[in-house]
Amino acid sequence: MWHRNVFNALGDAGVRSSLSVSDLLNISFLIPPTAVQARIVDFLNIKCVQINELRENIEKQLKILEEYKKSIITEAVTKGLNSNVEMKKSGINWIKKIPKDWTIKKLRYVTKNINDVDHYMPDDSEDIDKVPYLMISDLKSKISDVDFEKCKHISRRDYDVLSVKVKNEKDDIIFARYATIGTVMYIDKNLDFLVSYACLTIKPQNNIYGKFLFYYFKSNAFFEDISQYVNINTQGNIGKESLSKVKIIVPPIREQENIVEYLDKKCTEIDCIINNKKKQLEILEQHKRSLIYEYITGKKEV
Repeated sequence: MWHRNVFNALGDAGVRSSLSVSDLLNISFLIPPTAVQARIVDFLNIKCVQINELRENIEKQLKILEEYKKSIITEAVTKGLNSNVEMKKSGINWIKKIPKDWTIKKLRYVTKNINDVDHYMPDDSEDIDKVPYLMISDLKSKISDVDFEKCKHISRRDYDVLSVKVKNEKDDIIFARYATIGTVMYIDKNLDFLVSYACLTIKPQNNIYGKFLFYYFKSNAFFEDISQYVNINTQGNIGKESLSKVKIIVPPIREQENIVEYLDKKCTEIDCIINNKKKQLEILEQHKRSLIYEYITGKKEV
């Protein structure tokens, strides 16, 4: 009944819809004989356990795939693609050695700017000329994947005011600094939009590709370094000054381009498998709901 939104339809239309006792007690139920109920319960217990076991197995596979992708990214952005290249000590414990002609710089030295919008929330707008205003939950791997139909929109006037401080452009990186630290989005095309003050916009200099920086932010090397700057209170967060101190391994620009091309291909392959696994989870959930519905309503018999 919950999956079919029966309770939502009965509840009031407030911000937090509620269901009264009388409404709940007046819902009609199909009541089969007790012996039939027992058979249905026994049957559904077995079937739901089987489905849940399948679900847990797929979720484990998803976790392994995500870790595998992160390891592929980490290896590429810290060691490069040539296993025979001469190496040198990096001076960073969790990285050990890096290719001889690579350098290590703090993020502030490979970026033009790291900034956010003013810390207030503009009102929603229904204007024809409105601009997307993204929250952390709206972020995808790249801006072209964002569902702009479902996100908040603000007026062009609010956009003009807020974008004076920071205006997002192609090749910039959006970095979530609250709660889900490390969620990043690459801006792969020019588009008028803003992100909330829970995010930082990072603008790379000419000595580093934005897409390479995007991948570096997804590596274990980055997470190891940034962990020392995360403030732990009600939720983890990191300020832009702290973020600017994080060390970044910087290959020559040509190698960055090759690494990005390699990771685009590898990550696309892994993401395809991940998406298929997620679809399997959706199908299992739908099957479970359908199974329960059909047997408790008498559409099928045990």
